[in-house]
Amino acid sequence: MSTTNWRGRLAGILILAAIPALTPVQARDVVLLGVFADRALIGIDGQRVVLVVGQGGQGDVRLLSTNTLERRAWLQIDGERREIAVAARDGKPAGDSAPEATRIHRDASGLFSISGSIGGHAVRFQVDLDAAFTLLSASEAERVGVSRAQGRMTTVQTDSGRVFGHRVILPRVRIGGLVLDHVEAVILEGQAPRLPVLGRDSLKGVQVREEHGTLLLHGPGR
Repeated sequence: MSTTNWRGRLAGILILAAIPALTPVQARDVVLLGVFADRALIGIDGQRVVLVVGQGGQGDVRLLSTNTLERRAWLQIDGERREIAVAARDGKPAGDSAPEATRIHRDASGLFSISGSIGGHAVRFQVDLDAAFTLLSASEAERVGVSRAQGRMTTVQTDSGRVFGHRVILPRVRIGGLVLDHVEAVILEGQAPRLPVLGRDSLKGVQVREEHGTLLLHGPGR
């Protein structure tokens, strides 16, 4: 073997030795289970964790931002930005499976109440099928960014008698897995009702039944 050939083979061996072994990178199984204003419930490789926007993540998964209205979140996974939507229990996107019934239980005062949102603002609703309209207090309407100025004056019969209010349209209401668009509501003067009341007219097109003291609502989910 010539000196030139021997040196060439030796150089090739040294180059290969200098290249680090490539370790297969296993893709992480990341599922968005719930989204809130500043945090999200994430399933990472089968383990549930709560990540907060702007704080340290779970390994190489960090929460960058959330969108409660669209039920989505931006995550940084392995250094890459990804947008994912809330997934169903089987790991498929929520839009790919039939929505489950929204269950509404009685609270300590015996009323049906459930967490939800108005225009992306978190609220606690009282569901009252005896009430014709959805009712909000003036203070609650202001908190969730609903203006009375665009509504028209009306009167509503309540347990305390007839009261004045402003009839408005709520662009989007969410309770559990239900999304209700263009919900007609009445903003009442003062601090009552304590919780926004979701009336029966707002649940048109939603199947409602009571089972063992629990309200079950079936309707289109988003």
